[in-house]
Amino acid sequence: MSSIVPNDEALSVLPSNPDDGIIVMLNLLKFKGEEGAEAYDRYATSISTMLEACGARIVYAGKAV
Repeated sequence: MSSIVPNDEALSVLPSNPDDGIIVMLNLLKFKGEEGAEAYDRYATSISTMLEACGARIVYAGKAV
């Protein structure tokens, strides 16, 4: 499995980034069985309320081709 893990230095400079643009996040997920996908659906449903409270929103959710 591949992942990106930022180090402490990268995280410490993030707040001083002058970019005021839009932030887009892409999650490419692979589930173990139907149970994993169903569990993530429950999580996504509950987290969407929290995202909206912060001014964020889910733009797209679906299966990749």
